[in-house]
Amino acid sequence: MSEFSMKEDWTRWFERLTHYFSGNDMLKEKQVAFYFVIIENKGYELLCNLCAPENPANLTLECLAEIMQKHLQPQSSVISQHYKFKECKQMEEEDI
Repeated sequence: MSEFSMKEDWTRWFERLTHYFSGNDMLKEKQVAFYFVIIENKGYELLCNLCAPENPANLTLECLAEIMQKHLQPQSSVISQHYKFKECKQMEEEDI
């Protein structure tokens, strides 16, 4: 299992991690500790900042993954998508 890099797609990496856990029959108690090791220093520092004042070790793997996903892959705003749509211009060579 490769370490998580901030350049990677979080969702796909976490899916691979859960497959790794199930394929290696890793106990739930050890999954969080392994997760901390494999997200690298920058990932762990980011996670600690996002969880503050809570200690990340006190949270479940699912909760930690949700916190990281909300930060690394936030849902796009409806307002910003509406603005982008309104700003679109049809070029002369484009069909309707």
